[in-house]
Amino acid sequence: MIRAATTFDRFAGGGRAMRAAWVMLVAFAFAAPSFASFTVTGSVAYEDREWDYDGFTGAMPELPIRYADVEIVNASNNSILAEGFSDGSGNFSIFVSSSGTFNIRVRVVSDSLNARNGTANISRVRVEDFSSGALFTSSSSVFSNVNSNIDTGTLVVPAVTESHGKLGNPFNVFDLMIDSVLYITGPLADSRTGTTATGRWPSTGSGSYASGSTTVIGYESAYDDSIILHELGHVFHNIYSDSDNPGGSHGFSGTDQDPRLSFGEGWATYFEMCVLDFSGHPNPGIYVNTTGDPGPGNLSWHARAEDGSPFSAAKGAASEWAIVCATWDMADDELTSDAFPVGVDDDPYDLSLDWSGSNPEREAWEVLVGPIASASNLTHIDFWDGWFTPVNHGFYDETKDVHAAWGIHFYPDDDEFNGSAATATPLTPDGTWSGRKTIYYSASNPPVPGVGDRDYFSMFLASGTDIVVETRYDGGDARSLVDPYLDIILPNGSTVAASDNDSGDGRNARIAYTTTQSGTFYARVRELDSYRDYGHYNIRAYITGTTSAPAIDSVSPTSGLISGGTTVTITGANFVGSVDVRFGSVDATQVNVTSFGSLTCVVPRGVSLGPTDIVVSNDNGDSPPLVDGYAYDSVLGSFGTPSIGSTITVGVLGPANAAWGVVKDTQLGPKTKKGILWQIDFGPDFEILHDAFRTSDPVTTALGQGNTMYTIPANPALIGTSLYFESVFDNNGPAPGNDLWYGNFLEIVIEP
Repeated sequence: MIRAATTFDRFAGGGRAMRAAWVMLVAFAFAAPSFASFTVTGSVAYEDREWDYDGFTGAMPELPIRYADVEIVNASNNSILAEGFSDGSGNFSIFVSSSGTFNIRVRVVSDSLNARNGTANISRVRVEDFSSGALFTSSSSVFSNVNSNIDTGTLVVPAVTESHGKLGNPFNVFDLMIDSVLYITGPLADSRTGTTATGRWPSTGSGSYASGSTTVIGYESAYDDSIILHELGHVFHNIYSDSDNPGGSHGFSGTDQDPRLSFGEGWATYFEMCVLDFSGHPNPGIYVNTTGDPGPGNLSWHARAEDGSPFSAAKGAASEWAIVCATWDMADDELTSDAFPVGVDDDPYDLSLDWSGSNPEREAWEVLVGPIASASNLTHIDFWDGWFTPVNHGFYDETKDVHAAWGIHFYPDDDEFNGSAATATPLTPDGTWSGRKTIYYSASNPPVPGVGDRDYFSMFLASGTDIVVETRYDGGDARSLVDPYLDIILPNGSTVAASDNDSGDGRNARIAYTTTQSGTFYARVRELDSYRDYGHYNIRAYITGTTSAPAIDSVSPTSGLISGGTTVTITGANFVGSVDVRFGSVDATQVNVTSFGSLTCVVPRGVSLGPTDIVVSNDNGDSPPLVDGYAYDSVLGSFGTPSIGSTITVGVLGPANAAWGVVKDTQLGPKTKKGILWQIDFGPDFEILHDAFRTSDPVTTALGQGNTMYTIPANPALIGTSLYFESVFDNNGPAPGNDLWYGNFLEIVIEP
């Protein structure tokens, strides 16, 4: 085994003929010349640094340098006798067609040009010195007097300590670039060789970045595989697709980043993990950043996509880490070698996520190089839509669930469809934040791709109400890329009374508004931003004062017995302070205000049969009456199935201790008796069940209730006809004159 010098040769810019060794240990030997062609075989390797979740392990294994240019150099004049490339195991075999005897050395170059042009047909990658732009090379010692086939053994490129004291090796950067292109042409089945990808090291500053097809690796990171592959994720995104990543400050803990930045960074880290998995790393779903110092450990920070640790709170489509975790869940399965034992997966399906018949990594790449490549202001929204259109890769439930597990909710909320005033979701203005709402709608089944819809919420408000309506990030944390735009719409359902975009927290909206009429107002939430089409939010409304009288919207139920005692629910607005309820002129009892716009109460005994108005009052006055909002009934019936020969119970409700009777007819018609309009006709079927003028008639109880039994006559002609009952009361007993009459109709249809 031949170990190269601890410094690298670096080529000056220009063609191969201009390259010169930087520092080289050379041993020369001379022998008599001879004339023959020969083949030089051997292998090239580099000294790697083994690492895991906690940093460097201390091991320095020697790994093959694959698909690198290999040159056979005349050690006497530094001319190139022949060149080729190493194969996928680092081996090479290069034929030297020449006459003579040579002192040679083997030189490996951080470029895959020969492999690209040769039988390997691999994409070209190269690693350059950051300062000079020269390729890195490393040479063997001299082999003397060579004029026949020779095996030069293994040339091992050692690690070097750069000027800041950090340990590095440019051939590690090169090897990771080779892994990346092999992953693209292998599992991803993209045979395009693409544009040349360039790596540059060591940067004069710490930190790594990518621009176009070039990545610059910080001086401390030449052995930080996660960082290098992340930056290569940007490079190959740029080469094979199109990125709208604006750059700038970002991090795994951020939840409110520019969503274009979050997607670009999230995709790059996802790519890093996929390449680690492809290359056989024992724990691929991780990201590790070290200090680059020699020796074991030297961990700076780390993260694990399997459970999100230590950034598990960073969720939502504006979080690059959530995008990493969600997309990694699509690629990862129970067979992945990771922190979870083989046979155990970490996604929400807990071993049941089945992508059978599908290759999520390849299909995700197809989305990247397909619809994503043409997307404007690219965000993770475009990945979601692109998964289903123009090619539907399927697995909607699985894709939705693994995204939702990381706070990415690209699907309709439970209120859909509430995209109009007519279908608005009720919003109680009591200051309580709603559950998760989404700006997302699709009429398709499954609901993809979506559109940024409009959500309507309804509130019944009294005139003069001071109200605040506002949105917030779902759960209070900026985990959504949505930028809510808020409108307050008048009760006509169309006139916008007030609008706001960013007066709330962050991108959220907030409107303070005073109503000038009573009625149902609407809050409309929509999205106007050009690249924040989808997202989730919370909404709430609350009253800032109690200066207005109440208003009534509805009552339920709308009728009951004249004796009262029915519990009703009244909805409306401004049910604050000391609240009273009146039915006609009589106060209700047991008034219980359950919210700003809802109360319950017990209906009082009515003064008369029929409809009556309802009024709600507070410390600021009376509501407008709900005219004829409640009706008092008088007839009680327990009929079962009325049929020929059956006995029914006819009950009445009237004044306490009143004599009463019930009359029946099969026809309707206006008749008068003692000044009271009777809706009956004294036809042949007329029958007085009880005569109100006989002292033997029953009287009502102290509660004004009474009943009598009536057997339907065995008359076939009655089948399918109606019986009409009316109760008759006499407060004065058998004495004629000054009688008080109550009446109410009840209709029953005789069944066979």
